[in-house]
Amino acid sequence: MFAILRVLTDLFLSQDVSLFSGERIYNSNRSHYITLDWACQCFIFTANQTPDSSNFVNGGGVFYVLFKHRGQVNSTLYPGYENFKLRIGSGRATPTTHTPNHSIKNGDQWTATIDYEQSMQMFKNSGNETFTHVAKYNDTFQLYKMNQYGGIVDGKIEAVFKSDEGAKWNSPREIRGLSVFRHNQPNQWPLDFKFEALGIFDSYTGTITKNVTLKRNF
Repeated sequence: MFAILRVLTDLFLSQDVSLFSGERIYNSNRSHYITLDWACQCFIFTANQTPDSSNFVNGGGVFYVLFKHRGQVNSTLYPGYENFKLRIGSGRATPTTHTPNHSIKNGDQWTATIDYEQSMQMFKNSGNETFTHVAKYNDTFQLYKMNQYGGIVDGKIEAVFKSDEGAKWNSPREIRGLSVFRHNQPNQWPLDFKFEALGIFDSYTGTITKNVTLKRNF
């Protein structure tokens, strides 16, 4: 779908964002840790107005920034006493969606569904023609004895991974998800994003962060 979209319009960008590979988040005395692999594919869409339009803001022009997450998390700590969070914030772009926003428990399995669909008026032929693109991403997956949910908290995207009480970390847990931001100022680029991973060990929280700057070439 995105390969076809690239042919149709120049007002679209896809790039891979590498965040953490085998990074560790330690507890207070560094006796236990969480190991994280986290990356995402970023998509930037322009809708409703072309970026060079003098009517971009008043005409409803918008940039959609989508992060499709992948990776895994593992732990050496005793289960049920630690949780794990991912956060994404930006000083300029506004978070609008994170999915999955909940999971459903059945026995030892938690089932989460990513369900995103957004219709966008986009442009082709050097911005002289419009067409409607429906960006969609759907995925259903399971996590063993771990609840995954998320949303927007204090102006940031937040995804929470919470292990069942008494569960054992006998294998890595997969990271999947989709986070969406919007921005409507064509002159306020590049956009800066802060990616955070938090390991919550009882009353102590360990954090690792990475700052990412996104540019647009259209």
